[in-house]
Amino acid sequence: MVSQRDASQESFEKENAMLSARNVVLAAGTLGSTEILLRSQAKGLSLAPGIGSRFGGNGDFFGASYNSDHITNDIGWGNHPGDPFDRDGGPGPSIVGLVRYKTDAPFGQRFNIEDLTIPRPYRDFLGLVVRTTPISRTGTENLQAQKQRREKDARHADPNGALNSSMMYLCMAQDDSAGRLYLDGRNDLRIDWPGAGRESIFEQINQECFAHAKSLGASFIENPTWQLLPWKTLVTAHPLGGCPMGEDGSHGVVDHLGKVFRDDTQAVHDGLYVADGSIIRSALEVNPFLTISALTERIAENIIASIV
Repeated sequence: MVSQRDASQESFEKENAMLSARNVVLAAGTLGSTEILLRSQAKGLSLAPGIGSRFGGNGDFFGASYNSDHITNDIGWGNHPGDPFDRDGGPGPSIVGLVRYKTDAPFGQRFNIEDLTIPRPYRDFLGLVVRTTPISRTGTENLQAQKQRREKDARHADPNGALNSSMMYLCMAQDDSAGRLYLDGRNDLRIDWPGAGRESIFEQINQECFAHAKSLGASFIENPTWQLLPWKTLVTAHPLGGCPMGEDGSHGVVDHLGKVFRDDTQAVHDGLYVADGSIIRSALEVNPFLTISALTERIAENIIASIV
């Protein structure tokens, strides 16, 4: 008879196995696919010297107008008993609107700002976080009204409270994509990105978000890690790079069809592909979903064509 504990231990035992396949497609995401190739390289797989390079955060930057004079309805309330759910006035998807700035400027000087809805599972947690997060006064706040809205959120987020009178911002611009992914001494994936967050574009975005908060009669919450830490740490929703495309192995890790280079020449590993955000070598200044989808569909079509 096997006890429950013994069965649990057995289910998590490591097992070595080998599978043979004509084609292998890595699509584990920017971090996952790069880590798999780095671990494979450590086991003897020959790769281009740029493996792990061109990592970036798609120029992502966050901020928030907090406790404004307007109900923004950007909080997910759900339809659970007791929740003030309104099917006609719900917040909708996570992102509804986008504003493009400096559209005529050269690539690298433009940026986009999108609204960001707070999902219900994070609602009460963020209600607590923003009450204790340092804020920047904009000079347009009604302090008495702000206090009353904060009190409504004292125990949990309230539809007429400070959190549901706020606006989260997801901003995207151009970063230098100069980060590098590597394996440390314990064989864990790490990121080295000197100077991340110090590009002048992020200060411009921060000033624009501040101006938006001011127009709403709100206080401004800067990107917390960028504001509080001396090295201007960035947070990203869209990590890119690590297996960048290039004309050959001296300029990238995969070719335009996702085939993995063997070295710094144009030689590739037959049947080994990467098809995700890791092959994008630069920030896109916009949500990368459609670009990643287009590239992966093209890679898939080529694989199918080579099989038929």
